[in-house]
Amino acid sequence: MAISPQARTFAHSLLPRSLQPLSFAATRGEQSEYNDAITTLIGAAAKSLDASAAVGEDYAGEYLAQNSLAKLTGALAQTSIERLQDALATAWDAGGSYDQMVKAVNDTFDDFSERRAGLIAQTESADAYNAGRQEIATSLGFDEHAWETESGDPCPICEANEAQGYIDIDQDFASGDDAPTSHPNCLCVVNFRKGAAEDEE
Repeated sequence: MAISPQARTFAHSLLPRSLQPLSFAATRGEQSEYNDAITTLIGAAAKSLDASAAVGEDYAGEYLAQNSLAKLTGALAQTSIERLQDALATAWDAGGSYDQMVKAVNDTFDDFSERRAGLIAQTESADAYNAGRQEIATSLGFDEHAWETESGDPCPICEANEAQGYIDIDQDFASGDDAPTSHPNCLCVVNFRKGAAEDEE
């Protein structure tokens, strides 16, 4: 359904393009849950490499010092603001009352928060797990790493990383990443081996 020019003008007057900041703030409870989840993930990363729990706990502290849930909740992108404007304009064209306008905005925000929360949880979980494995593998003397795609339909970026096979642990993959993830919703993992030492024998 096309939006009328009058409705667009109305929506832009309520939500100008330069509107900032619109953000999803992290609550104290959410931050605590995030910290607990990251610590658990990095503990699992250590366990997967047969490292001691203490190594995982040490790195979890470092990771959380540099990353926080608050950093992942920021301003809405321009496309999101445009979606809000469209929701308002559509409600206006339908002869919407004040309450209907508010509902249009709330419904759009609900959709944002649900999708955004899922995206953050999946991507950040994978980032933390892979970053933990990378750090712990280095501390255990592994010297090569390889990218492994886990999705049934990997993107070309991740396929190119995987095609490299095992490379030096200090070398970045073709995408410029030192470990997965390379993009939001990336499901890839990183593997390790002591390949260089074995080749010398």
